Amino acid sequence: MATRRPDDADRFDAEYYHRFYEREAVHDADHIAHLATAVHHLAAWWDIDIASVLDVGAGTGLWRDWYRTNHPEVSVRSVDISAH
Repeated sequence: MATRRPDDADRFDAEYYHRFYEREAVHDADHIAHLATAVHHLAAWWDIDIASVLDVGAGTGLWRDWYRTNHPEVSVRSVDISAH
């Protein structure tokens, strides 16, 4: 008998996001702010002008939020497989 493999809707449902982004957050906004600042400044050090960012597997959009606040001129596309 074949075991049913959960599809993406089953794996990344509201409970998943509650568990990993609210209750037991893997990364919070402060951690992402430190990381995004470092990445952005490292790119500047290499004379890379960031005009756009693609955030695949964006989760709750913390990178998008950081760029909106700190570099609103940068176009950010955030995508995630889940509607949650």
